[in-house]
Amino acid sequence: MAKADDAKHWGVDREMSTASSKGTKGGKKAGRHPFRLLAESLDGSERAGKLYVDFIQTVTAKRVRALFFSPGLKKQIGIDDQTDEELAEEQRDEAVALGQLTADDWRLIRRLGRQSAVLDAAEVGGWNAIVLLLAGLRDAEGIEHPEVERQTPEQAQQSADETVAARQQERQAQAAAQSAGRDLDAALARLREQSAAVHVSMLDDAEQGLKAFEAEVVKSGWFAASLAFASGGREAALGVKGAEPLARPQLGTAGVG
Repeated sequence: MAKADDAKHWGVDREMSTASSKGTKGGKKAGRHPFRLLAESLDGSERAGKLYVDFIQTVTAKRVRALFFSPGLKKQIGIDDQTDEELAEEQRDEAVALGQLTADDWRLIRRLGRQSAVLDAAEVGGWNAIVLLLAGLRDAEGIEHPEVERQTPEQAQQSADETVAARQQERQAQAAAQSAGRDLDAALARLREQSAAVHVSMLDDAEQGLKAFEAEVVKSGWFAASLAFASGGREAALGVKGAEPLARPQLGTAGVG
């Protein structure tokens, strides 16, 4: 685990769970790890985006996990499972914003692989050191310095606070939506169970009524049983619960011309 002190900030967590970020053996021609495909899709590669989606669908279907807890480990080390609502309400230590990088700045840093250098500069010299590092990267790549207004640390902190608040509200809204979705699923499940129970009860009543009607036919004959059923006088004997009496057929007169 000597890599924990590496300047690339490769810690124990990454050593255990992000082996794919190490790249592939045999050089670039051997392939690209999925997160490299994701980065290339953000740079405009449609093919890389499709390959990344294929990767996500495959690992999701197979439920592939890079790192997971063995049974009973969470309890032994004092980790409690939290619901989405609890995570949304959780108060965490606020980070101090030094400044805000533009999309072009971050794209340049990522393309050159200088993420760890940015973290080192921030730790040693703050935002001014990051600005100097960016200037050096642009000069080395022959990129003109953009004419943009740099934020002061106070402005960056205000922007960061607003972003944190917006994300907190978004997480709370997502948690509320998920909770409402679970409640709706539970209500639908109860409704399906009730509908199934009513359907079974109706089938049972109909079966009992049919058996009673058949017994009445054997006992009294078809005409008498039909007349009794139509009049509703023997609905209890026929086993039809709460059945409305059937209307008697209207007998009309027929003339012979």
